[in-house]
Amino acid sequence: MSAFQPIPFADLIRRMFLEYQQHGKIFGLAKDKFFWGFPGEIFQTQYMGRRAATPFGPAAGPHTQLAQNLVLAWLTGARIMELKTVQILDELSLPRPCIDTENLGFNVEWSQELSLDESLREYVKAWMLIEMLKQSELLGEEFTRHYGDTIFDLSIGYDLHGITSERMHAYIQELQDAQKTIDALRQEIPEDFRAMRDLEYNPHIIESVTLSTFHGCAPDEIAKIVRYLLQEHRLNVIIKFNPTLLGQDEVRWLLHDVLGYTDLALSPDAFEQNLHFEQALEITKDAFQTAASLGKSLGLKFTNTLVVKNHKGYFGDDVMYLSGTPLHVIALRLLHKVRNALGDLHSHIQMSFSAGVDQKNFAETVSLNLMPVTACTDLLKAPGYAKGSAYLKNLGEQMRAVGAINLPDYVMKRFHNEVQAVQDVFAKLRHEAHQLGGELPQAERESSIQAQVQIFDDLETRILEALQKNDHSLELLTTDALIITDTLNTSTQKFGQSFLFPNTFQELYQSILAAAADRNLATLLEQTMHDPRYTAAKTMRTPKKLPSELALYDCTSCGRCIDICPNTANFAYYVKPSRVEYVNYHLTSDGVKEVAGGQFELGKFYQVANFDDCCNACSLCAIHCVEQGKPYQTKPKYFGSRAKWETQRESDGFFVERDAAT
Repeated sequence: MSAFQPIPFADLIRRMFLEYQQHGKIFGLAKDKFFWGFPGEIFQTQYMGRRAATPFGPAAGPHTQLAQNLVLAWLTGARIMELKTVQILDELSLPRPCIDTENLGFNVEWSQELSLDESLREYVKAWMLIEMLKQSELLGEEFTRHYGDTIFDLSIGYDLHGITSERMHAYIQELQDAQKTIDALRQEIPEDFRAMRDLEYNPHIIESVTLSTFHGCAPDEIAKIVRYLLQEHRLNVIIKFNPTLLGQDEVRWLLHDVLGYTDLALSPDAFEQNLHFEQALEITKDAFQTAASLGKSLGLKFTNTLVVKNHKGYFGDDVMYLSGTPLHVIALRLLHKVRNALGDLHSHIQMSFSAGVDQKNFAETVSLNLMPVTACTDLLKAPGYAKGSAYLKNLGEQMRAVGAINLPDYVMKRFHNEVQAVQDVFAKLRHEAHQLGGELPQAERESSIQAQVQIFDDLETRILEALQKNDHSLELLTTDALIITDTLNTSTQKFGQSFLFPNTFQELYQSILAAAADRNLATLLEQTMHDPRYTAAKTMRTPKKLPSELALYDCTSCGRCIDICPNTANFAYYVKPSRVEYVNYHLTSDGVKEVAGGQFELGKFYQVANFDDCCNACSLCAIHCVEQGKPYQTKPKYFGSRAKWETQRESDGFFVERDAAT
């Protein structure tokens, strides 16, 4: 079981509001690192039937497992939260250390480290805390109206038996209607914040679920799981693909020949046992039809991590999971292959992305019409959560540079593909008219085809001319949109049903948007595969460390261990520098004996400590400490309860409680 001891809800509420009022921080994050938005509503997006204020989110992982983690992600701009994957096996013994982001990203993590019941409480606590922030005056009414919309997406694995079990069934339903848990948590809201008890908390926390096809998820069970989630739970479903879909030869070519990561050896078993490309296509097509028949949406996510052999020896297992820079190139390549294979169907499927996303490529990735674009490895490097607001700042600047009024407009304009995208779509429509027209009666075939082609020619001309008049923004074509919708409704009926024959301007616009995204992807993939920053030569440099040993007090005070901890386990405190003479006492069978002491000195105002309840000993802070040592072990350790303190007898530490009289 996990070493985590989730922070009581009442304590989180008090800290969130009082820390901001007194220090301008929330959970240690200064307000100047918050995401404060941009003028207008240019970042808004629709995802799985709900609206989100930005396309950014933390990937399912360490940033989405505790309530305060999700709040911190939200404060820095994340609005689509992929909750850390849960499964029926919730009492796993997980290896330590488990995360290494020294340069690339490696981990040996699995699913959520809490029990299902604990996970449920953490996710509902986070949902309520975010709602408190939105409805309070902390961030301002204007901010909440434009930048408050938030989506939680459930992530589950890894087999049919576990997912359809009674416990998992109940867990999913609890998040679909969390009223019972919300009402229980209302009672834990402190008296001095009693106004928060009366807030309206939407009990329908999730409307979508991501299926992770990793960690032994049997290929022959994936379609059954997707069908079960759609039919039984009536949820929108996202299938999270593995990079192994590209095939071992292509992945090895990309890693070794293109990018130069020759020290990374692939695991043949991962390619043999996981889903294969043709299977993935068949499952996707069948799942799309099932979802459409139920009025639900299907999504695809790119990608899970890549299994490689453990050549570093930092972890104890034979294999580890690669993330970060090289995975970005692999995932883009897979995205390109899947979109090409799906053809026009892909414009009807929402696609999202999480692979090597960082401050430099986030905005470019959004231009591929991917929502959300999520990050993990980069957030596990300094300055941690604060990078989220930097991602969005860069996106805003790129949008302004090309004159985009919103995200779809940015997709159209980022690589100046507006005109070509319109031409691509109408070329396909004309081709489809000829194909479908061939099935019409001979007497009316040629005239019907010519008439339909002429309509498409006229519509294409109208749209291209309107683009010029409206500063190249398709979404501003309000009057034209009504005319186009009316024309499409009446002109294409005789040709029957076709993905390529839209019935409304909005459907046509989605096709044009997808065509622009395809062109963007071709351009970006070519650039990325030849960009030196993704190569081993640029990324495999080991960060330098100082020769000094990390001490209990008075380290370099860089704060890096605080910034990168996803669970906020490391924290700063401030004391007056001082010197104290002391004596030691030795406990023997004869009693207590005084022995030689010395002089204790605190030389710095800024000190670092560790809060054990939120520390899972992942050892990330040890990787990034600039001195020789492990902050989570070396620094003073504090416990949130006496019970937790008493169970950790192998660790020195403190439990501090306030006397009832004070």
